[in-house]
Amino acid sequence: MRETDWEDDEEFDDDDATEPCPNCGREIYDDAEQCPHCGQYITAECRASPKPWWVILGAVICLAIAVWWLISAL
Repeated sequence: MRETDWEDDEEFDDDDATEPCPNCGREIYDDAEQCPHCGQYITAECRASPKPWWVILGAVICLAIAVWWLISAL
């Protein structure tokens, strides 16, 4: 095998999608089962991104307004 043969191999394609490891934050391939940097296994629960803080804050504010409206209607 020539040294440049690996450049044509799809396995080493630079266009492969990556994402940060949920444990160490370094870039890993999307389909990786284990992080090559920290060694932690990547599960579906780990891959699920947490809700942004503003979504949670908005839900809490809406809930507080609904409770206030119900109490004031009595």
